[in-house]
Amino acid sequence: MFENGVNVIDESQLVDSKPHVDLFVLPTSRLKDSYKIVKCYKDDSGFLIWSMGHGAFKASIYNTNGKYSFFLGFLISKFAEKCQKALIETRSLVYTDYTGMLYDLNGRITNGVPIDEIIYPIAVPVPAYEEKKVKADDKSCGLRAVWLGRVSTDFKVHPLMCLLEDINSTNADVSLINSFTVIGSGDGLELLKSYIKESHFSFPVFFVESVDYSQLSDFLRKSYDVMFAMGTSALDGARSGLPTIIVKPFSSLSSKPVKRYRWIYKSYGFSLGELPIKNYGLPQNDVQFGRIVQDLTEKGCHFHSVESKLYSESFHEDVVFHKLFFERNVKPISYKGLKVFCLLNLVFRFKFAIKRCFGYLDNSKKKC
Repeated sequence: MFENGVNVIDESQLVDSKPHVDLFVLPTSRLKDSYKIVKCYKDDSGFLIWSMGHGAFKASIYNTNGKYSFFLGFLISKFAEKCQKALIETRSLVYTDYTGMLYDLNGRITNGVPIDEIIYPIAVPVPAYEEKKVKADDKSCGLRAVWLGRVSTDFKVHPLMCLLEDINSTNADVSLINSFTVIGSGDGLELLKSYIKESHFSFPVFFVESVDYSQLSDFLRKSYDVMFAMGTSALDGARSGLPTIIVKPFSSLSSKPVKRYRWIYKSYGFSLGELPIKNYGLPQNDVQFGRIVQDLTEKGCHFHSVESKLYSESFHEDVVFHKLFFERNVKPISYKGLKVFCLLNLVFRFKFAIKRCFGYLDNSKKKC
């Protein structure tokens, strides 16, 4: 970015002085602090909130899993939706993927703003990529498969268990996968290990708790032939040149999707796995595991490696940041946008006052 004329300053510099800033980019986790910056730089700088993930904007305002009355929950949800629409219209809010945007907006798209001005995908580093060497007989040889990402009990461990079952069933007919490695940790890891111990799969399953991120791409390329993942973890495989398959998330309480796999390069709207909460987003090319096996055996790893790598390039940080800083028309915040940030600031201050009040009451009860 420095080579392209973009200078990134440390936030501490804003305290000691008031440097000229063309654009402030803040994640939704910093939404509560945004008004202080907006108020100080409203005449000279542009402001952008970057919402990353399903419900990120809503979650920054209120606990989406909290227990509210129907009326209060409806009011809070509508307030968050109205704020987002106003910020979109004033070019002050973007999302990392189409599905996440629709989920935050309850399925309603703001009119008048082109989608390519609202969606800015997750930015990932560009790896020092060397074309993966694949054996000539890769259409039929046993492949080393890997899962990368957190193993949590919420919506990841059960899809992973189903994946292992599907591989085991496939290996009874076609010896496609001869080993499987899980890279990651989480509260579902022990449950997964117990399940594997009881299942007696026809292939060994190994566990690697973590890999240094600076060494990850090289490690993946040298150690594995095909990768399964969900979310941004899938990009680490694709950008490293591994054939990458997205696994759809679901919990033990939700119904298991029949079609729960797809090649990452067949994804639409920069979506890397859709939660089964609401049917928002673009239709995806999800298929059953048998189709993935067919694609691997017919086209081989090399084809899917190239396609996965090409798809990941749209997430490369130089591409995303060039679009963000040079293709976007940056203007000082409008009066309408300023009012929204002011209103959000009042909400956060009210929340803080309520928490302090309840904290004071709880401490008083303990003393009594």
